[in-house]
Amino acid sequence: MNKINTAILLGVLWVTLIADVCAAELVVVVTDKSLVSEIDIKTARKIFLGKTVALPNGPIAVPIYFNRSSPAYAEFTEYLLQKSPGQLRAYWAKRVFSGRGRRPAIVSSVEELNQSLSANLSAFGFLDRKDVDDSLRIVLVVNPVDQ
Repeated sequence: MNKINTAILLGVLWVTLIADVCAAELVVVVTDKSLVSEIDIKTARKIFLGKTVALPNGPIAVPIYFNRSSPAYAEFTEYLLQKSPGQLRAYWAKRVFSGRGRRPAIVSSVEELNQSLSANLSAFGFLDRKDVDDSLRIVLVVNPVDQ
């Protein structure tokens, strides 16, 4: 009986841990000085796939990817871009090789993302909502927790 209770308890703890990891609320952000106040999911997809050069209000959109090894990267690419991380690497290799695009910058920390966004008013990044500070503006919630 003790082994069954322990197994059930471990199962509940595992499910709780997985739910917390998957509960990241990813957002697309710009610097708070940007003219962009919001974008739709279709525009965000085009920006992060390098298919949109200019935004409706004029500036050139510059995507900045967050750390490839983070769980947020895989979740973001699969949900928003509808590609696995491997498919996305192949996509960018093909675009770069064919001369139809340049691979986006990749940052490895929240601080580096903040600096990159502050340096370019038309740059877009993504991260977990809990990491957003006052220097950033959320322009799209990628996967609301309540969905």
